Amino acid sequence: MEIIKLLNNGSKILKDKNIASHILDSEILLSKTLNKTREQLLSNLNIKIDKKKIYQFKKLINRRSLSEPVAYILKQKEFWSKKFHINKDTLIPRPETEMLVEKIIKIFKRRKTFILDIGTGSGCILLSLLSELKKSKGIGIDKSARALSIAIKNAKQFKLINRVRFYPRSLSDFHNIKFDLIVSNPPYIMRKDLKYLKEDIKKFEPELALDGGNDGLDVIKKVIYKSRIILKIKGMLALEIGNGQFKKVSKILKENKFRTKYLVKDYRENIRCIISSLEKWDHKYFYSMNNNRRRSFRPRPQKNNFRRRNGSMSSNNGGNFNNGNLGFSRNGSMTNPHNIEKTVHKFQQLAKDAQSNGDTVLVENYLQHADHYSRRLAELTERNKDNSKIEKNNSSTDKSSKELSKTEEEIKT
Repeated sequence: MEIIKLLNNGSKILKDKNIASHILDSEILLSKTLNKTREQLLSNLNIKIDKKKIYQFKKLINRRSLSEPVAYILKQKEFWSKKFHINKDTLIPRPETEMLVEKIIKIFKRRKTFILDIGTGSGCILLSLLSELKKSKGIGIDKSARALSIAIKNAKQFKLINRVRFYPRSLSDFHNIKFDLIVSNPPYIMRKDLKYLKEDIKKFEPELALDGGNDGLDVIKKVIYKSRIILKIKGMLALEIGNGQFKKVSKILKENKFRTKYLVKDYRENIRCIISSLEKWDHKYFYSMNNNRRRSFRPRPQKNNFRRRNGSMSSNNGGNFNNGNLGFSRNGSMTNPHNIEKTVHKFQQLAKDAQSNGDTVLVENYLQHADHYSRRLAELTERNKDNSKIEKNNSSTDKSSKELSKTEEEIKT
């Protein structure tokens, strides 16, 4: 059978299944089968194809007729003039995201930038940025370890593996590190709307990367709340959002001390990306809230399990909770590693309780305190090790002196 007949047959099958891009898809799939470019294919329409290749092509057409995206069939997608490896564990890169990358590159060109990509998936955003921003480095995080394996594969393919690291971590795991730029294409589709998505999206793309919660803003809120803590002053947050979400997202950004700098519109003039900068941090803001959601950072009264002894935390010895801070009197400072360890566990438990109540601000506050006392415990442990070494050396010195004196007495006698 000739190429022209195969293309027509494939196109007709896809058209009968209401696939709008039936002609293009047929050409792409036959190009894949014959390992030729579309240009080579279309310039040799009268060449005959053997039965084995015809069978392979029909299998691909059948998969496409069941709404499976061409990108998943080919296991690759072109993005930023590069062919990225993808699979069903990663989203398919889209033109709107490419527009976000283009804007970021214009802003950070010739700058040395430390980037965090949240929900990196195939790594298409981060790796495209690093390919253009030659002095920059980055970290990509994703809950899916399978998606990260694809991102690592792409980093190796584009020879960027020395400037990027990928971690299967949650955003809440980052505390003591600051970034110049945080970029994210988070899930932003309302949960109730997932069933109305196109078949090729609903059936094949990972739901974890699509589901934005009841209002479509669950993950976006978390990214914004956390970014204000791990962004450098005047650092930038670049977010891709859904249609009609601009007003709600910009309100959340404003509440968290972000100022919108740039807007990126799609080809239909819909605002799809917001790039905002973090203004100078106001610590008072951290402990204040709007009147409609004001609450004290003091947890509910509960039994104090800490023993009352010198250097321990107690309700009478400076160990009271006040606005989420654990204060200690000067005479009752914590010098006992055991007590500090208990304090760390206490704050971690409080953070879990706050998370179950949905209070993200309070969670971050408690985690910061837990981190502070963890560092204090490490310093104290290290200091105790040094002191024990000194004592050991002193005791060995005293022993050597005694032995030397005894030897001198024996020589004299």
